Amino acid sequence: GHETTGDALCWTWYLVAQHPEVERKLLEEVDRVLSGRVPTVDDLPRLQYTGQVIDESMRRFPPAWSFRRASVGEDELGGFRIPADSVIIISPYVNHRLPRFWNEPERFDPDRFLPELEESRDTYAYFPFGGGPHTCIGKHLSLVEVKVAAAMMAQQYRFQLIPGQTIRPLPRISL
Repeated sequence: GHETTGDALCWTWYLVAQHPEVERKLLEEVDRVLSGRVPTVDDLPRLQYTGQVIDESMRRFPPAWSFRRASVGEDELGGFRIPADSVIIISPYVNHRLPRFWNEPERFDPDRFLPELEESRDTYAYFPFGGGPHTCIGKHLSLVEVKVAAAMMAQQYRFQLIPGQTIRPLPRISL
């Protein structure tokens, strides 16, 4: 899981570097909650905006961009027949960009993850760790790691993109 956690941090800072208002709110929260000290487990719930930034980053660039499942029986999905024992590729990367779930899906907006909006979101509109019985076993550890690391990095660094660079996702095992 270290690679996917690192990928989540890279994409988060890539997006934050392009959105000064998001960076300002993130830094304000980290300063207010931590006052310059190392975060503890008790701080995690109070780093709410930091979590929203991470969630929105993983919506745009989920480290586990696709995974495979096998159909256990014949089925139909969206008008397509799926034979038994078919290999099915599921892609959070694609799903997280569907306009039926996300207004302006290419826009980076951490407010999509305000707590009061979570209940109204379709179950599988956002699933960077998979879902159901196959949800990643490391989900909760990863979310703690990424939030702690992001907060600590925000205390020490400001990230800027090198002008003239073209950044594109490279879909391999992770993104």
